[in-house]
Amino acid sequence: MAVILGHASISEKGTINGNKGDQTGGEVTKRSYYDKAWTYVYRPQTANLAEALVIAMSNACENNNIGYGQSDRLTLYYECLRLSKNKRITPAIIANIKNKVNCDCSSLVALCCISCGLKVNPSMTTHSEYGEIKATGSFDVIPWRNIKEAINLRYGDIIQSDGHTAIILQTDNISTNISASRKVSARYPAYNFDSNITGMYTVRVSDFLALRDGASTERDILYKLNNGDIVYCYGYYTNDWYYVQFFANNIVYTGFAHSKYLYKMR
Repeated sequence: MAVILGHASISEKGTINGNKGDQTGGEVTKRSYYDKAWTYVYRPQTANLAEALVIAMSNACENNNIGYGQSDRLTLYYECLRLSKNKRITPAIIANIKNKVNCDCSSLVALCCISCGLKVNPSMTTHSEYGEIKATGSFDVIPWRNIKEAINLRYGDIIQSDGHTAIILQTDNISTNISASRKVSARYPAYNFDSNITGMYTVRVSDFLALRDGASTERDILYKLNNGDIVYCYGYYTNDWYYVQFFANNIVYTGFAHSKYLYKMR
């Protein structure tokens, strides 16, 4: 298994500006890890945030309507904003971009963070990235000298050099790859969607909160969430039950938790 990253790379002209959309399939793309005098690694503090960042970046890399261009680097962000409800961008919106747009490496990483519910300036550059990412309070900031080599990178890490940034989509360490983990999912679907509820939530209970197979106390318990656990909701729900995801013991649990006991973080 190789270390794979996702990033906005270069225009179809081999320059910093080009036509909107990915003309070559390689402007915004997944590729094998490469050395680039990296300076910092921004490591998500929760597995759910790591998973959401990887989904957002993967969605961008797989959508050839998204290309590279610095002069119009915010057209992707504004198109996502146009498609969103109540100005709430989600990873799914990135996948659904139909018009040709552009971004650059830092505006794409910023958008991925925004789609996960984090407050980051969409105009972020690699010069402002350190302050922007650190200010979210959702990442451990690690100097590259403490990482030393690619084998120590983790799924969802944001890496930065002087002039470039990317997100790690896959690593050699399977235990850090949520997508490669065993999955336990609810059998019953969520029937509603509201982009406003998308984001990270803290569990607040005196005992435990049941993550269930369906939106009812009569459904089986998939996992017992503890007070302080952090779950991620992609906007799906049924009545007062949010359809959420939680990662523990190398297992991804996806099920229903009652919204009364979930408190949105950002």
